[in-house]
Amino acid sequence: MSRVCFISNFDLTILQHELAKRLEVNGHDIVWMTTNPKWTRWLTENGVDRDAICELVYPEKPHLTDDERTQLNAEIAAMERRVGHQVSLALMADKFVRSKRWAHLDDFTISSYRDMRNWLESRQVDVVVGEPSNLHELIASMICRDRGLRFLGAETMRIPSDRMLFRTSFTQADVYRPTRSCESGPAGDELLQQWRDDPPRPRYFAINNRKSIAGPAKIASTLKNRWADKPWQPKHHLTHWDFGNRLAVTGRQIINRALLSNRRYPELNQLSGRLAYYGLHVQPEASIDVGGPYVSDQPKLIADIRRSLPWDMTLVVKEHPNALGTKSLPTYRAIESLPRVVMIHPQTETKQILKRVDLVFTVTGTLAYEAGLRGVPAITFAPMFFGDLSTVHSVDNVCDLPREIHRAMSLKQSPEHDANVLEQLWQWSRPGYWTDPITDPSVLHPENLDLLVEAFAEAIDDPA
Repeated sequence: MSRVCFISNFDLTILQHELAKRLEVNGHDIVWMTTNPKWTRWLTENGVDRDAICELVYPEKPHLTDDERTQLNAEIAAMERRVGHQVSLALMADKFVRSKRWAHLDDFTISSYRDMRNWLESRQVDVVVGEPSNLHELIASMICRDRGLRFLGAETMRIPSDRMLFRTSFTQADVYRPTRSCESGPAGDELLQQWRDDPPRPRYFAINNRKSIAGPAKIASTLKNRWADKPWQPKHHLTHWDFGNRLAVTGRQIINRALLSNRRYPELNQLSGRLAYYGLHVQPEASIDVGGPYVSDQPKLIADIRRSLPWDMTLVVKEHPNALGTKSLPTYRAIESLPRVVMIHPQTETKQILKRVDLVFTVTGTLAYEAGLRGVPAITFAPMFFGDLSTVHSVDNVCDLPREIHRAMSLKQSPEHDANVLEQLWQWSRPGYWTDPITDPSVLHPENLDLLVEAFAEAIDDPA
């Protein structure tokens, strides 16, 4: 049996703990890493031995000696060269740590690397389980790659939402591929036909869309959750919600949402000629800040797309309904000021958009997945697990966009090829619904937990 280290991730810790208990019953040895005293206390109160937890919490002031800093900086730089990822990328992608602007961020990051490395080595960990989204998890995934350990980051398959994949690194195209195939599954052509005609909307989209509405219930829930963290007490760690910032964001969202929802937008059928489409991402969010860190400045990316499009093609932009109002009004004005760029109503259905447009752009969004199912040319700015669909194309350098746009526009759907891709994705995925239990408590249903434990146990025990 294996020794598994779970990296506590906010409210997801509740689900992780339920899985850990069941994996222990199956014979696996479980240890933990936490970045927040709140979750260290929660785990110990729920039966985890304190000696099985590595707490990554540090003093507010610089705390390393010059010699320690020099040695660890050299170690980190050497690791970066070996694994091909940068720790600075991980730091800048972490919305919690980066926003605190503490003077000792370097020491915080270096110490985290040191203690995670030492913990994984001293406890002889075989597999690390975490979300490849925050600083500590991203660094842990780098350490795993460098030391020959296995890293598993569970995520929903999106379409459908009741199946899950495991990521093995930063990149969403790096997925665990089981050596054992599913015993049975739908034929690829059946999946393509079903999902092309009526693709199931990801469950998280509907839930988050309901929760994103800045009404009295949403405001009360937000303030209650943040107040429970006792915001008046100094926090000697960086991985916590900032109450003042959350209050400011909620207030801004209320005002901006009202302004944006009630303004007049052009209808798709009022636009003539060829159309390209870019769907704005929720931000900050790992899907773009980690998945596409070099194109995470969305107004700039939209301008670069517009620069690269043929003259006779209009670029249509739509805000993500889950994020309506969270961006500043000057951001929207900057987008609308671009020539031949038009913003449409945030509630316009994706299905209607894909029927009208000739090309879609997204950094890592499900939009490209849906476009690929329908045979609409799609460009992503990061490799994706669904990127082998015949009309989905990844671009890693915006300077190449003019040429790559012409290439993408020439792509034609191959139903036979796409059916094989979907059948392969089905074989790589496993049944189980994955999200945090605060977003959706149904994830803790015993039947779902049984499916998740089976998927984790198989991935942990698989030598692939």
